[in-house]
Amino acid sequence: MEKYYQFRVSLNEVTPEVWRTFQVSELHSLFDLHQVIQVVMGWENDHLFQFKKDGIWYGLIDEDDVVSAKMLDADDTLLHELGLKENDSFEYEYDLGDGWMHTLTLLKIVTLEEELLPVAFAGENACPFEDCGGPAAYMELKEALLNPKNEEEKEMAETMGDFDPTFFDLEEVNEILEDIVEEDWLEDDDDDDGDVDFDDFDDDGLFDDFNDDVKKN
Repeated sequence: MEKYYQFRVSLNEVTPEVWRTFQVSELHSLFDLHQVIQVVMGWENDHLFQFKKDGIWYGLIDEDDVVSAKMLDADDTLLHELGLKENDSFEYEYDLGDGWMHTLTLLKIVTLEEELLPVAFAGENACPFEDCGGPAAYMELKEALLNPKNEEEKEMAETMGDFDPTFFDLEEVNEILEDIVEEDWLEDDDDDDGDVDFDDFDDDGLFDDFNDDVKKN
């Protein structure tokens, strides 16, 4: 018997809301959770990340970096070790420069006999494209795309190309999750604890088709 956590993740400071619901095992680490969020939201896994719960930060540890050295290691922290209860929330930040803050809420804990892969259930709207400057800059760009009022805003809209802020393809997200699991996450069949190994995760090419599809027809 294994417990599975059903989460809702929402991107802060962006309207209309960009959100997803998905399920992962309690045996996944916070680093694993980061990888799943990258896929379900549509990010490209190009930047650092960190989680914050009850005033404690979790991220990737660099012993030579004073800031990260004060964090707990996300790769060594399993979800069940957080002591989460249904309706608990905590924060996830991606790209510490642009500062994309997300709110994660644990909707439900279910106990199942079978071992299940990570899966997305639902969602709405595309996450912003990488390196666009953060929430405020993205909202300006999106307004220029949808309703350009002058030449400057038309030029801003051109930087977004055929980006469609309303796009979300649940089926494609789950196909990417399945591909990543098959290709990388379950490489170590001899792992004694039965946990999924994300250490060698390499997303090169895996997001290309999805990101190409975040376009207007």
